[in-house]
Amino acid sequence: MKKTIITLSVFFSLSAGLVSCSKSEDSKTTNTTNPPVDQTIEYVQVNKELVMDITGTWCPPCGSYGIPGFNRAVSISNNNMIPLSVHSSDALSCATGDELMKYAPFTSNSVPRITMGNGLLFPAGVYSDTNATAGKIISALVDSAAGDVIIGTTISNKKSADGKLTFDVNSKFFTDATGDYYMAVYILEDGVVSPQNKADGTIKKDQVHNHVLRGTANKTFGETWATGTIKVATETKKSYSVTIPATWNAANLHVAAVVWSKVGTKYYFVNGNTTYK
Repeated sequence: MKKTIITLSVFFSLSAGLVSCSKSEDSKTTNTTNPPVDQTIEYVQVNKELVMDITGTWCPPCGSYGIPGFNRAVSISNNNMIPLSVHSSDALSCATGDELMKYAPFTSNSVPRITMGNGLLFPAGVYSDTNATAGKIISALVDSAAGDVIIGTTISNKKSADGKLTFDVNSKFFTDATGDYYMAVYILEDGVVSPQNKADGTIKKDQVHNHVLRGTANKTFGETWATGTIKVATETKKSYSVTIPATWNAANLHVAAVVWSKVGTKYYFVNGNTTYK
């Protein structure tokens, strides 16, 4: 099978001293789907990693360290991250984010906290140095990228018109597989301006929040996508239509398609893709 290696041209010095704060978590959002369409799709055989920055506009360390560190990692990740900024108990929170952050492998009393794949990379705050935080994320990406690619996904035909965001989600298995695979389709927004508390006691009134999780086009951990004995080269395609609330900027919306494997009552991240380039 093909493997992916991220080449780093930047080296980081990791520092100790994690910074965090804590607060309870709140809710909001959901959407609709349409029947599948038939089309020819090219798939990239690559593993990407789901990385969530669990944050809050009320959280001072989030503003000074969490957001800058996460954004730095995204900018140098060579598009090998599926970045989700999941807000807790603020105006940018949503029900999908609440459910994700309260799911056992991602639970912690600290904010900011950063998850990767199926667990917590930073369970209790982040480094007070932006490059150190980004460096740890990138190092973990290198480790997770090298492995067999079970399934590849792509998002095509994305467009917004008449108050709707429409797109197709497509997948292809690169190996024979057995199990229950679910596809979760998350809606993200860039360029959301909202005041942010900072560690020096100030409030940045024009803080720009990117990769903000706005909700899902199906369910938090998705809908059944493939199940049982699955043959290599099996493809699945489905079209989605999401109503765009007036408070969202349609031009700044992105889609993340995330594959979870369900074993018993638990979900395990497999792979995914986004409309980020």
